[in-house]
Amino acid sequence: MAFISMEKVKGVFIFLLVTLVSASSIKIGFYELSRFSVMTYSQLITKTSLYNVKSKIHCVIFCSQQNNFISPSEIYPLYDPTISTNACGFYQGKCYYIQNVSSCIKERSIDLTTCQCKPYFYGQFCHRIISSCKDVSESKVNPVNGVYSVILDNGNIIQLFCDFQPDRIISFISKYSFVNLTNADLYFYSNQSNVIMRQDWISEQRDAILGQLSMYPDYQNLKISINAPVDYNPTTNGILGDYLYVGFLKNSLISSGTTNGYAANGNQYTFPNCGTTGNSYFAFYPNLEAKQPTDRRNYSGSVDMFAWSKNTKPIELNQQLPDEFFYITEIHFGGCGGYTVSTEWSHIGSSSLGLIT
Repeated sequence: MAFISMEKVKGVFIFLLVTLVSASSIKIGFYELSRFSVMTYSQLITKTSLYNVKSKIHCVIFCSQQNNFISPSEIYPLYDPTISTNACGFYQGKCYYIQNVSSCIKERSIDLTTCQCKPYFYGQFCHRIISSCKDVSESKVNPVNGVYSVILDNGNIIQLFCDFQPDRIISFISKYSFVNLTNADLYFYSNQSNVIMRQDWISEQRDAILGQLSMYPDYQNLKISINAPVDYNPTTNGILGDYLYVGFLKNSLISSGTTNGYAANGNQYTFPNCGTTGNSYFAFYPNLEAKQPTDRRNYSGSVDMFAWSKNTKPIELNQQLPDEFFYITEIHFGGCGGYTVSTEWSHIGSSSLGLIT
């Protein structure tokens, strides 16, 4: 039996790749049809300068030599006024072609003389893409709270409510945009140890700040994801569909007698976990099909399941969320902690998850 070395296979593969990229259909189209990117040049870990006039082809070759090779049709455009030579970068399985810009990008500008940018773009040469509330704040002199459309890395446009505060920016996701999200799109926050739970009371809205228990200094980051991640228990109302998940203690940290619980508004709410059942989460369902929960329990066991509603203050009128930003909320802790779902609440209709930058 004859064996072919991997080096020969790789060489043949790159030769075929160059031939493919050189074909007129790909050569003309793969860059222009690339999806938007929320990356910046400084974030690319693996990158190289490109000096050849056929630098797009060389960029694909460069990316093909990295792990998790991506198709030539998946090369992403980036623009950067700080580089002098076109470059190529590779990050998390994606290939990026970076061009130097020193004047307005025609396709992104309304007026090339003043460099007035089209919607979703900003910056000196319209080279930046508005992909988060932070980008909105950077693109405006005095940004105001409200609903903004932003572009995700996959090219989808979603709606965020941006709450601009003096010391932070809070981003809330429209439940109608949830279908366009993946975990990779949950990049528009930098504070991983706290989240905001905005509550829709009968006549006002209030905020709670949620966080991990201080007795776990090595695990202060909350786990924020779409649906329950590995090592966290899933929710009980699967009939409601996908959900935003905020995990506190992971399963591997919980055993019988482990201190479980959560922090809310500066206070710690703890209890000794019963057995090895490791529920420790808040979950937020868009529930666009308006289904009813199958698990409608509503009780506090060994911990106050409604402590997050205490010591809160009403927010200002310009911070209040439209109805489309509120989700059915499920909270579950323990072994012996408690369980509740917002359809059973009397004084609060539902809540929304705010991600902090």
